[in-house]
Amino acid sequence: MREIHGNRSGQSLKAVFALALFVLLGVIALATSPASAQTTRVYTISRAPQLSAIVLAKIWRPYVDYLIKETGYHFRLKLYGSRPDFEKDVVQGTPDFFYGNPGYFIVGRKLHNYSALVRSNARQLKGIIVVNKDSPIRTIADLAGQTLAFPAPTALAASLYIRTLLREREGISFKPLYVGSHENVYRNVANNISVAGGGVHRTLNREPEELRKHLRILFETPGMAPHPISVHPRVPVAVATAVIETTLKLQTTEAGQKMLKNLKIQKPVAADFLRDYQSIEELALKMYAPLVNKSK
Repeated sequence: MREIHGNRSGQSLKAVFALALFVLLGVIALATSPASAQTTRVYTISRAPQLSAIVLAKIWRPYVDYLIKETGYHFRLKLYGSRPDFEKDVVQGTPDFFYGNPGYFIVGRKLHNYSALVRSNARQLKGIIVVNKDSPIRTIADLAGQTLAFPAPTALAASLYIRTLLREREGISFKPLYVGSHENVYRNVANNISVAGGGVHRTLNREPEELRKHLRILFETPGMAPHPISVHPRVPVAVATAVIETTLKLQTTEAGQKMLKNLKIQKPVAADFLRDYQSIEELALKMYAPLVNKSK
């Protein structure tokens, strides 16, 4: 009796072991299958450091969480401590998606064939020059020979576009001072550290009234289509399409409209290179030539 009982026990253990091995192999196969890899892939969304990383995280984290919830895909927000770090990623084609000015999109398109997905249709991108409200400067001609503050050499509307217009169209020479952010530009000018500085309306409007009351807009550039969300061609079409559709869907709710306002993508529309950005391609590649050359 004991011998028969022992055989049955051994057979049972073998059966359990075989079943466990079968299940384990099945799990491994599932985890390494293309379908599983696709569902667990994390796509980076990089945001140009126009404002501090703390401010941008508060604005962009809810949007990224919304994309994850609505699309079922996985996204990760990537912010930067400096503009050169962001530019390095764009030049190397690191971000799956990025939000930056049209110049960065043109560079990404030139180097890696990025596509523009969606942009705001509520406004045009315009650079502004601000001076202290008590400044004697009344025209841009008065800026000749002066030191002007800018966020960074490659900030499109707030720096590159303004500098190009002043030098090439107006023939005005000046000394640029790069102070790292729009916020620093406005504080430099308000505190009379620089006689004038470059920015854009949306970042100026974010500043507290206590600061803005010390500033005056001296000059405004012609407009261009605003910042797009761009996508690298390695991202599957289904994922890129989901980002477009989910972003456009935000318009249908009050909470979504508030989110779009915070993102500065009000009234979003699908972007189109020929319609929106081809007209500035030559100028952008000229202004961003140092970035393009870094890839060589």
